Amino acid sequence: MRFRVKRGQTSHLAGITLTALALAAPLGLFGGSADAGSLVNGGFETGGLSGWESIGDAGVVGSGFGTPPAEGSWQAGVSNHRSPSSSVFGGSSVPDAALEGFLGLASGSLDSAFGGGTGAGATEGSAIKQEITVAAGDTLTAKLNFLTSEATPSSPFNDTSFFASVDGLILAANTFGTFGTSGTPLKEETGYFDFSYTFTSSGTFTVGFGVVDVAAFDLDSALLVDNVALTAVPIPAALPLFLSAIAGLGLLGQRGRNHAAA
Repeated sequence: MRFRVKRGQTSHLAGITLTALALAAPLGLFGGSADAGSLVNGGFETGGLSGWESIGDAGVVGSGFGTPPAEGSWQAGVSNHRSPSSSVFGGSSVPDAALEGFLGLASGSLDSAFGGGTGAGATEGSAIKQEITVAAGDTLTAKLNFLTSEATPSSPFNDTSFFASVDGLILAANTFGTFGTSGTPLKEETGYFDFSYTFTSSGTFTVGFGVVDVAAFDLDSALLVDNVALTAVPIPAALPLFLSAIAGLGLLGQRGRNHAAA
């Protein structure tokens, strides 16, 4: 038996399916982000910070810096060095209040997050940032390498690197880690490690990577950043079954309408 929609009659199947699709979107059944590729120059292979904004001592370096990039030829770096005459990346770090303003953080956020209960708090630092558009469930990944001339570990001089997002500050690494000797201007480094952050809401947000001096201004620390990428949340495996079920409901509804009209 074939079912046909009479002229002037609205398809019940189309009505049910469109309604279901409208309901599925806010439930996250489609997943994915049309703007998952919105992050620019995540590998810094332009040889510069194009696509990023920076504050303080920030720049892009290659293997000549003393440690190779995680991949490619270039890596970004930020340090808490305060003198431009002998800076690590060609600039000078800024006070923690200026760093908070640059990253859109509430005043005192860096002290609260990284003071370690000592009352010392952050004193100065540098950061890079970029505005990206994401869907809930999208994941940002990066390769990070924390370098320091502080003692490892050091308290209260626990210089700290971090990731900043819509959810606030997330620790990347500090002096309480595993280190090896560095060939860079700083004494030790963690080597590159994997970093990952999953967004819990959709929207356009500013994300950033930074490093701060804690409790003092003398010994330097830095964060190298490479291979920053944004991956869309995968479409759920159940989606095809969901759409098949909706199509089945539409056919049943259409059959009912045809029987009623007979």
